[in-house]
Amino acid sequence: MYESALYNLFTGDSALVALLGTYNTKPAVFDQVAPEAAPFMYLVYEISKYGEESGAVSRFLVDINLFDMNSSREPARNAVERIEYLLKFKTLTHARYSQIRHYTPDILVIDEGDPSCIHYNIRCDAKAVETKWINSITH
Repeated sequence: MYESALYNLFTGDSALVALLGTYNTKPAVFDQVAPEAAPFMYLVYEISKYGEESGAVSRFLVDINLFDMNSSREPARNAVERIEYLLKFKTLTHARYSQIRHYTPDILVIDEGDPSCIHYNIRCDAKAVETKWINSITH
């Protein structure tokens, strides 16, 4: 799918990176699973393909979980707002897909049972056009 494009979107945004922890000298952004030693604040994302509108347009569900351990929720809220902004206003391109667009995300606070454990779930739909199809009509 287009995990690398989403990773580059998150790690290429200096405002978001400034809020996240660092793991192995890189921003704490992980595809599907975070390592046990992941520093707070970190995010984990997963992309699932769930159908096609036509032979050229693919549909995806993007699921992002942001975790922090802090007495204040403000840094996590700022990170969530930044992720929402990036998803709503950036169109991504990938080798297989072009014009990857995300739609307004749903943002949920997940109760972990510990007031200092902060967990937000950010979920949105995305649509993308197959690059192969675009190339076939433009050449």
